[in-house]
Amino acid sequence: MSAIPSRQRRAPGPRGSFVMGNLAEYKRDPISMLLKLQREYGDIARNRLGPFLTHALAHPQHIQHVLQDNHRNYVRGRFYDNFKLFFGDGLLTTDGDFWRRHRRAVQPVFRKKHIEESTAAIGRAVLRMIEHWDREAQGPIDVVPEMMNLSLSVLGEMMFNTDISHHAEEVGPLVRFGLKAMMPQGNLNDFIPRWVPTPFNWRVRRASRGIDRIIAQVIQDHREGVCETSDIISLLLATRHPDTGAPMTDEEVHDEVMTVFLAGHETTGTGLAWALYALAQHPAILNLLREELDAKLGGRPPSVEDLERLPYLNQVVNEVLRVYPPIWGYTRGLVEDDEIGGFEIPAGSEVFISPYVTHRHPEFWTNPEVFDPENFGAQALERHKFAFLPFGGGMRKCIGYQVALLVMRVLVATVAQHLDLLLPPGHPIVRGALISLRPLKGILVTTKRRDRSRVTGPVRPVSSSPQVDLAEYRSQADAG
Repeated sequence: MSAIPSRQRRAPGPRGSFVMGNLAEYKRDPISMLLKLQREYGDIARNRLGPFLTHALAHPQHIQHVLQDNHRNYVRGRFYDNFKLFFGDGLLTTDGDFWRRHRRAVQPVFRKKHIEESTAAIGRAVLRMIEHWDREAQGPIDVVPEMMNLSLSVLGEMMFNTDISHHAEEVGPLVRFGLKAMMPQGNLNDFIPRWVPTPFNWRVRRASRGIDRIIAQVIQDHREGVCETSDIISLLLATRHPDTGAPMTDEEVHDEVMTVFLAGHETTGTGLAWALYALAQHPAILNLLREELDAKLGGRPPSVEDLERLPYLNQVVNEVLRVYPPIWGYTRGLVEDDEIGGFEIPAGSEVFISPYVTHRHPEFWTNPEVFDPENFGAQALERHKFAFLPFGGGMRKCIGYQVALLVMRVLVATVAQHLDLLLPPGHPIVRGALISLRPLKGILVTTKRRDRSRVTGPVRPVSSSPQVDLAEYRSQADAG
């Protein structure tokens, strides 16, 4: 380990209490705290959270250093220990040779061509959902559980060749508790080993066992031929260790399926819910999007070929992911001392990366709090590549990011063509900083079938980069 040069210095940051540091403030609202750190202390802020020493990084160049340039010096870190309560030893929680072997095993199922083959099935699922809303909805719909169900259904078909959305009522409460349990509690539960039979630990075990039962049933159905063998499970079962030739253990297979099941459906569902919220909140942008969609699609869901010819759709989806990144923050642990931006970052501490904060960095985004798809127009090519990182970056970039993008694009394109969306007044939108940016009080949306009989084509030529009346929808954003 090399000595730290004398030019390095300790990063600035809030002192906090002697015992818990700034954990109490973090627990109340971690996103607001991270935004405040960047605003008051700059792009690197030292921040102690209970027993953890962290450094919040906001600048894309510093994030690139951690995720790409010096990635071998960074591991998942201690914050991920609680994630193992539910995810076990899967791609989300492991490092080194174990992670690389498992990543290679499941990579084929996440190849772009394989994923794109599901485009038509996703479109059919969205149309079925719209028809269901037509029949059943008697008032505003909470789109958060609806999008979780849709993501369960779509991911189940894509990954496991079975619709697992019928588990939604059972798994929903278990997942919601699990998401809270995986985050720092800000109390004695952070220090008590999980084997101690406290009420909190008992609830953790009960939730974990409930989700385990569902995953075990999915795997068993494939072993017994109850459903068609899926790519991801068959790949895992067929994988052999490169040195010993041993297959994956039942526990290893279980943990990888759990990662896809939990992490995939939660983050995708959250992104879908925020996308519908954005469409309802910004009717001027929705109208511009409809011009492009009506000209190219005429009411049908998009095909793979269509998606390449719908630039404004892609801009809208990217802007959803910028303003409402489903993964709002994550950490990395240092193996050896490092220097970032001239500051000492000691071994054994953690760096905290927040896409939510970086996506609002004033150096890279004009009016960062305004929802503006033009952020992803021609000028996007000139922006630092780590200024927009809803799926992470470097070697550990989310393996399922193309799945999430595909589902979001098909949903937005299909819903925008068929439904008028309205946000009923008075319902609070409370962002939840759990493992995802899930809205804690839901998102209520009133839906009405759009009168497509009046749609004859674009109102005006659709350019590759439509110009939005910024004053109009900024006033809408302020009102919302």
